[in-house]
Amino acid sequence: MRCRWPTGAVLGALLSACPGAPTDPSAAPLAMQTGRLAMGSEEMCYLEDSGEVVCWGNSREAFWLTPGDGSLRFVALRGGYTHSCGLTADSTAYCWGSNTWGQLGNGTLWDSRKPVRVDTEAKFVEINPGGTITCGLEGNGRAYCWGSNWTGGLGIGTRGEGTYRSRPVPVLTRERFKMLASKGVCGLTPRGTIFCWGHTMGSFWGPYKKEGDCTTEYHSWYSGRPCLVPTPVPSSNRFERIGGPCGVTHSAEAYCWGDGYFGNLGDGRVDVYSITPVPVSGEIQFTQVNSNSGTACGLDLNGKAYCWGNNFGGQLGIGSSGSSGGGTSLRAVPNPVLTEQRFVSIESGMGKVCAFTSSGELWCWGGNNGMLGTDAPHHITAPMRIEIPRP
Repeated sequence: MRCRWPTGAVLGALLSACPGAPTDPSAAPLAMQTGRLAMGSEEMCYLEDSGEVVCWGNSREAFWLTPGDGSLRFVALRGGYTHSCGLTADSTAYCWGSNTWGQLGNGTLWDSRKPVRVDTEAKFVEINPGGTITCGLEGNGRAYCWGSNWTGGLGIGTRGEGTYRSRPVPVLTRERFKMLASKGVCGLTPRGTIFCWGHTMGSFWGPYKKEGDCTTEYHSWYSGRPCLVPTPVPSSNRFERIGGPCGVTHSAEAYCWGDGYFGNLGDGRVDVYSITPVPVSGEIQFTQVNSNSGTACGLDLNGKAYCWGNNFGGQLGIGSSGSSGGGTSLRAVPNPVLTEQRFVSIESGMGKVCAFTSSGELWCWGGNNGMLGTDAPHHITAPMRIEIPRP
């Protein structure tokens, strides 16, 4: 069947973005995503070795998310802002939490505290819940999204206030991705190119082109024409990993792009935005970088953590916070986190950061609304080991 662009879709002449064969047909199938923590704005969920999931936070006592009869077990978790998702061993996706715009993907708009199966025949190896959108990847690298399409975040060539899809729809592109950016609508291709689509309000992604072109930037003082299909972030670098509006190249260099209001570009500037990815200062070799809500953190080759950007709640882990007397509210270059611990993974959330050690210990810092322990201070300004609560 011949592929046709929807009426009003942009970039038709620029991109061959209709679904089709993978751009790299010889690429090996993608491995299943791994992840043991779903860190949302008000709740955390932790994946046990058994596949059971325990959740807690925001003054709620710990509870088992998975049923006790063993009928549902997960192999990977990922958290959004107000909803989270998980994958089972057979690549079936489940989501739970807020469902105002169909972001749970089960064909309804009803919130659910229990996991509901995403209504699709697609088998996902990665799933990424964000704000009001969720996206997933099949093993062949094809992307699907569901939820709100107000700003074109589904990547289907259209947008509109009040529009949504409560079941997964394929993103309109021939590109195949090897990973998606956490909590956002960007993907990384096997050849190291980053593509983004839609406005991701509050996340500030990119690309940002000359006036008149589409943009996935959003500012309160600027509202450009959103990219309705995946559009390349302009860069000559070959990226190995992405995490929010930041990425790590094959040579272990970190780059960030988009809005840098809090210094989260990491190049020493504040209250700026960058059309293209800019190198993070410090000549640190990173294995991964994750940026979210104005705070970016990364791990160097030895597992040492560095953070930069917004520090209002102590989420930089430097021993102070912008809300405390004498504390600083931002740092525009990477600062070493105050800990001797070495980590194997790190994730920035809404005002907090969490990381795992090689032995599986969970350490977190930043704003504490009960998710980091009821006896812990409201602002944790250096990493603290989190004891996983059990009901």
